[in-house]
Amino acid sequence: MSDRLPRIGQEQRLARSGFRERIGLPPAGDETEAIATLVQEIREMAVRAQELSTILRKVSGKSVIFAGQAYYNAWFLSRELRRLGWKADLLDWAVEQNSPYSFGYDFGFTADQDVQEQLEFFIRSVYGYSLYHFSNAHGISLGGRLDELLNDQLGLDGGIWLLKSLGKRIIYSLSGCLDGVSQTAFSAWGKKSVCAECRWQYEPVVCSDERNLRFGARRNALVDFGILFGGNRVDWNADAKFHEVPQFYCLDPSHWTQRVRIPLRHRIRRKRNHVIFGQGFGEREARTRSDGKDIKSHYIYDTVFEGLQESGEKVQLQRWSGVNQHQVRYYVAQCDVVIDMLTYGWFGAQVREAMMMGKPVVCYLRPEWIEQVAREQPDYVSELPVVSAEPGTVSQALRELANDQELRLHLGRTGRAFAMKWHSSPAAALEFDALYDRLLSGHLPEPAPYPSLRVVQSTDFVSTLASAPTMPDSTTYDATQ
Repeated sequence: MSDRLPRIGQEQRLARSGFRERIGLPPAGDETEAIATLVQEIREMAVRAQELSTILRKVSGKSVIFAGQAYYNAWFLSRELRRLGWKADLLDWAVEQNSPYSFGYDFGFTADQDVQEQLEFFIRSVYGYSLYHFSNAHGISLGGRLDELLNDQLGLDGGIWLLKSLGKRIIYSLSGCLDGVSQTAFSAWGKKSVCAECRWQYEPVVCSDERNLRFGARRNALVDFGILFGGNRVDWNADAKFHEVPQFYCLDPSHWTQRVRIPLRHRIRRKRNHVIFGQGFGEREARTRSDGKDIKSHYIYDTVFEGLQESGEKVQLQRWSGVNQHQVRYYVAQCDVVIDMLTYGWFGAQVREAMMMGKPVVCYLRPEWIEQVAREQPDYVSELPVVSAEPGTVSQALRELANDQELRLHLGRTGRAFAMKWHSSPAAALEFDALYDRLLSGHLPEPAPYPSLRVVQSTDFVSTLASAPTMPDSTTYDATQ
C-alpha cells in the first residue's frame, strides 16, 4: 500500500464495500483501480449523498484531516490532537513548494502525482475522516490534479461540496492580507497604504481585487467554521462564520526554546558589549520592490540603526534570509531582541517564535485590528507583550530596550509565558479538541460579531448543496462571474 494513502479500519472498509456493491462495483477498491471506476464511485457518492452520509456518521468518529501545511501549525496541532484521542493526519498536496517550511506530513503529493492515487485518497478520506481542515489562500484543495478532474465532473469546487453533502465539516484557517480581502480595502488601513511597500502591489496574478474577492466568496461559501488572527475585518473577512482563534497558529515549545545548541556555521559574532537586534525575512530578494521597499520594513530599520549607531548606541543589527525553517531558531536564540514589520499592523510566525524563545519583540500593532481581536479575545489583547512601534517611534523604543537589560528580561519571560498559553501546540490541542467536538455534534459556535455574508453560486451541483447563511442587509457576491 502506498504511504501516500490513508489506512481505513475494518468498519470503514466494510462500509465502502457495501456501498460499492449497491452501485454495481466490486466490493474491494484498491490503489490499482482504473480512474474511470473511481470517478464512477465518486459520482455515485454525489447521487446517493443522503444515503451515504447516514452510514459515514457511524464510522468516521473523532477524526480530522489537515490539508495544506499552514506553515507548520497544522503539523504540530495534529501531533498533539493524537495525544487526546483523535485520528489527526496531515496531507501536504504541494510537497516541493512547502519543503523549506515543512516539519513533516503523513501523506504527500508531488506536482507529477498520479491522479488515480489522488482519487483513491479522496474516497478513503470520506470513510476515514469527519472533519476537513484547510489552510492558506487558494488552498481549499486535496490535490491540484484531483481538483481539475472533480471540477470537470461535479462543477466548481465539486469535491468540497460533495464532502459537505456527505456531512463533513469544513474548517479553514486564513493566512495573509490578500486572503478574502481586496487590495483596495487593505490599502485603506491607516494613513499610508501598506500595499505601497509590497512587492506584489502590481502583480495581479498574485494580488488583485478580483482575484482576492473571487477566492473569498468561494471560501466563505464552502467553510462551516473560519479561523483568522489579527483583525483585517473587511470584505469577506467581515463574516460571522470567521472567528479569532489565535491558538491555531501554534508551535512546539520544545523546539523553540532558549536551550538550543548552535552549530558553528550559524553562530553570530557579537561585537563587544553590543545588544543584538535580529530580523528574518524569507525570500527577501524576491519580495523586495525595485524601489528598495519591502513589507518587512528593512529600508526603515536601515535608517534607524544608522542613526542609533551614530549617536553612540551599542546596537548590532543581525539579519537572515534564505534560511531553512529548522535553522531559524539558531539565529533567534542569539538575539537580545527580535524586530518585525513597522507598517503592516500585526505579526506572524517570526514574532510568535521569538516570544516562545523568550525574546522581546517589536512591531506595529494597528489599533483598529487590536480592537477587532479584542471583541472575541479580550484576554489575548490585554496580555500581549509585543512592543508596538511605528516608523516615527521605533528609534526611541529600540533605544530603551538597548539600555534596559531588566526590561528585556522581563519582556522575554512574559513573552514565553504568553506564547505557552496562547500559541503552544498543547494549548492549541485543548482548544481544538473542544471546538471539533462541537462541530461533530452539530453545534456551531456562536457567530462572531459581524454580519453573515451571502454567497451566490450558479453551478447546478453547487446550488443543490450550498446553504450559505443570509441576512436582509447581507452583501452578495457571485463567485462564478
